[in-house]
Amino acid sequence: MPFIQSLCCNETVPTVDAKTLTEYLEIYPGLFQGHGEIVLYDQPREGGGRKAEDYPPDAPLLLGVYQVARERQLLVWLHPGEGHQDSLERVLNRHPDLTFIVHGEETESNIGNLMEKYSNIYFALNDLHGREYPLGDRNSKSRFLAILEDYEPLIEKDLATWQELIEKYPDRFRWATDRGGSAGLWSYDADAGQILVDYAREFIGRLDPEVQERFAYENAQRILQD
Repeated sequence: MPFIQSLCCNETVPTVDAKTLTEYLEIYPGLFQGHGEIVLYDQPREGGGRKAEDYPPDAPLLLGVYQVARERQLLVWLHPGEGHQDSLERVLNRHPDLTFIVHGEETESNIGNLMEKYSNIYFALNDLHGREYPLGDRNSKSRFLAILEDYEPLIEKDLATWQELIEKYPDRFRWATDRGGSAGLWSYDADAGQILVDYAREFIGRLDPEVQERFAYENAQRILQD
């Protein structure tokens, strides 16, 4: 199910404005099921870039985008930045008829509170590995494979962090993959991909059996079909 990720202006702006987004969507009407990921965390660039504070989730540019998403019945996928908790909550409160998917470590500590208050937020959990995030740019492929050679300690950390929340909100979390980016093309190699899949299956297999399939794929299917 394709999402449109309408980047703008060397990423000094997180997305195009509502008018331009509408023009893009009209090229292939009905093709896209969502908009995003809209990246709102710091984006340093040579000569400036932008900071998370420049575009919180309720920035005027994004309010226009949400209106287009409502008209086109699109899901909205956000990666909030540091300091965006209050802004994100205002957006969820103001747009109860929009479905928001969020991910990223900036929202992890607050996601349970948000789910308790708002039924229109979902979390894509792709930051497993005990929060060490070995796909980061500090690690080579060989280092990544070494970290995950014995991943039981990382599984235990992730279960301690996530199991209670996933089982409390079993319809609101979903497994996701987040590769490429700073890790480079090696993250798409078959051996790297296989160990990520093995890790995810091991983690999912430790959840309550009534939750496992919902987290693994059913929640994603449901929100796309709705």
